[in-house]
Amino acid sequence: MFYCSIFLYHFLPSHANSQRANISSISLNPYEDNTFNSYWMITITLDKALKITKEQFIEHLQLHEIPSRPFFYPLSSLDAYKHLSNSYKLQNLNSYEISSYSVNLPSSYRLTTSDVEYICGVIKELVGN
Repeated sequence: MFYCSIFLYHFLPSHANSQRANISSISLNPYEDNTFNSYWMITITLDKALKITKEQFIEHLQLHEIPSRPFFYPLSSLDAYKHLSNSYKLQNLNSYEISSYSVNLPSSYRLTTSDVEYICGVIKELVGN
């Protein structure tokens, strides 16, 4: 089974299964009926109410030997643009917000079903059911 489908299967309510927890405190790449998406990366966005930053989330995954990487930082936050005013942060509130709570999960054609189930279990352990 394609790895993204497994993530979606475990988390999205459109895939009914008694083994899958319906976790409303996270969101993943959108899935729409009658479409095919070739997900390049699986991005998880944590609800701000969890009070878990992407850095804390990545650290938790690392403790369980799960590689991940931070979601892209807004370009205006990079060192190359420090000389510009802070007004860009005010103009890009959504970018800064999403970036603060989003992480790219492992994505490899070599992920097995058991790998993905392990990753999902670790995520569920942290964010709750």
